[in-house]
Amino acid sequence: MAGEGGRLVVLGCGFGGFSLLSRLRRSRWDVTLISPRNYFLFTPLLPSAATGTVEFRSILETPRRRLRDLRVVEGSARSVDWQARTLSCVGAVGGEELSIPYDILVIAVGAAVADYGIPGVAEHALKLASIE
Repeated sequence: MAGEGGRLVVLGCGFGGFSLLSRLRRSRWDVTLISPRNYFLFTPLLPSAATGTVEFRSILETPRRRLRDLRVVEGSARSVDWQARTLSCVGAVGGEELSIPYDILVIAVGAAVADYGIPGVAEHALKLASIE
């Protein structure tokens, strides 16, 4: 059942999506979070975790534990039907196709690591942007 605000779908569980959901009065909305990962990663501490000065588990936060009253779909968006207000997704685990309706869609999928066009960086540099 949708809240009085309607169906809110948030794509991405990075800084933008996680911050929005942390501050949102979720009782007003029927909230769905869609992310290929089931955790928020505090990326500024990745170098510290990689060198052992902090534990990896201390830079991960599970949205289900921190954020109540929302549906979490572990998957990736494939397309948006702007007219029908539906989002086509594929599940991260089983690969199932999902169609998720929305009233408001927040696209907070983050950014890619930049190599600034420096020759050799893309092929030889290690990018600290995930724990994978």
